[in-house]
Amino acid sequence: MSRPICNTIQAIQHKTDIVIIGAGAAGIHAAYLLSNKGQSVTVLEASERLGGRIFSVPIEGGGAVELGAQWLGKSKQQRLETLAKRYDAKYQSNHYEGLTTHILRKTVVKSTSKMPPLSWFESLDVFQISLKINRLTKHINVESPWLSHVRLDKISFVDWVLQQAWTKSGAGYWNNLIEQSVCNNAKDLSVLEVLQNIASIGKTKTLLEADHYYFPSGLQRLFETYAKASGAKFLINSKVLTIIQCANELHVNDENGNVFVCNKVLIAAAPQVIPNITFNPPLPDTKLSLQSSMKEGQVVKVLAVYDSPWWREKGLSGLVFSPDASFDTVIDVSHSNLGILSALVTSDRCLELQKLSDVQLTCEFVLHIGDAFGEQVQPKAFYRYRWEQDPYIRGGYSSNRPIGAWQSGTSALSSPYGNIHFASTETATQWRGYIEGALESAERAVAEMI
Repeated sequence: MSRPICNTIQAIQHKTDIVIIGAGAAGIHAAYLLSNKGQSVTVLEASERLGGRIFSVPIEGGGAVELGAQWLGKSKQQRLETLAKRYDAKYQSNHYEGLTTHILRKTVVKSTSKMPPLSWFESLDVFQISLKINRLTKHINVESPWLSHVRLDKISFVDWVLQQAWTKSGAGYWNNLIEQSVCNNAKDLSVLEVLQNIASIGKTKTLLEADHYYFPSGLQRLFETYAKASGAKFLINSKVLTIIQCANELHVNDENGNVFVCNKVLIAAAPQVIPNITFNPPLPDTKLSLQSSMKEGQVVKVLAVYDSPWWREKGLSGLVFSPDASFDTVIDVSHSNLGILSALVTSDRCLELQKLSDVQLTCEFVLHIGDAFGEQVQPKAFYRYRWEQDPYIRGGYSSNRPIGAWQSGTSALSSPYGNIHFASTETATQWRGYIEGALESAERAVAEMI
C-alpha cells in the first residue's frame, strides 16, 4: 500500500491519538475503552445527535419512546446489562399479562400462547425445522462461517425452508421470524448468512427472547451518559469526507474544514455508508465491494401513545402477531402511566408503508389495532422515523450480506486496512444485529488497535 504525502496547509488542524467516526453504540463504547487505555480520542458524528441507530424521543408525561434500537435480551446480553446497572438506567419487561392476539389468514384469534394458532401437524413442522436450524448452527464457525457449510451460501433461506418444511405454515413461520430478526427479506439472504446470525446469539430459543426488556427513560440517554463518562471529545455535525493514510499518520478531513491528524482511525458506522468516504489509498476492492452490496435493513417502526393502556381492560396483553397484515408485530411498552404500543413491519412488506405520510400511516395503524383489539382508538401522539432516508444510516436496525458473499472466504467487513479499523453490529461475532453486537464489535476493534 503506497502512502501519499500529506499536506495540511490552510486547514484547521487538530491532533489526537485516535479518531472514531460514528457516535453510535460501537463508537461510544470504543471511545470509553480507548480513553481508559490512555489514548486521546476524538469522535466525529455526521448527524446532529449521539446514538446512531439508537434514537430516543422524550414524550409528554415522562420518559421516552424509541424510534430505533430498543430492547435488552432476556439473557446473555451482559455488556448492555452491565452498562445499564453502572449508570442506573432502569429497564422493565414488555407487558405479557393477558391474551395474545393472532391475526392469521385474516382470522383474529385470542390466545394464552405467543405461538400462532396452528394445527398439531403444523406446530410439529415448526419444531422440526427449529431442530434442523439448531443442528446446523452448532457447526458454524461464527468468525469464519465459510469454513463450514459454504454450499449453504448459495441457496436462499426461503428456498431452503421450503425444502425442509412439511407445511406451508411451518415454512411461513420461520420466514417471518427470520425477517423480523434480521430486518431483511429471507429470499435475499443465504442460509449461511441466517445461520451465522443465529449462531452469534446461541440458538433459536435465544432468538425468541432477544427483545424482552426496554428502557422507559430511553436508551439514548444511557449512551449520552456513557459518552460523557468516556472523557473523549465528541463533535456532532462533523461529516467525514476523506481519510488519508500518510507515512506515519492519518489525516481525517471533515466538511467543516477540519483536519484531524491521528495515529489510527476506527470507523464505527453502518457498512453501507462507508463508501461515501473517499480513502487515499483506496480501500481494497473486496472490502469496498462488500460494503456497497450490503442489503440495507428494511423496517417501519411506529410508536403510538395513549392516555392509558386501554387494551389491558379487555384482558389483552397488547401483543399482536400478524404476519399477513400491515404490521408484523405490536408490543406493549407502556410506562409512566401511559399506554404505549410499538409496532414493526419488516422486509418487502414495509415498502408500501414507507410511501405513506404520517397521517396515512397513523390511520393504517388505527385500523390494524381496531382489527386486533376490536376497537379503533386514536392515539394522543404518534411517532415514526424514516431510517431509509437517513443518509448516515440508510436502512433499518441491521444490514446483511447478499447471497454468495461469504464464499470469498474473508472477513472483509471487520478486517483492518492499514491503521483503519472497523466496528459495527454487522461485524459482531456475538449478538450480531443487536446493541450487544455493536458493543462486542467495539471491543474486538480496540483489541486490534492497542
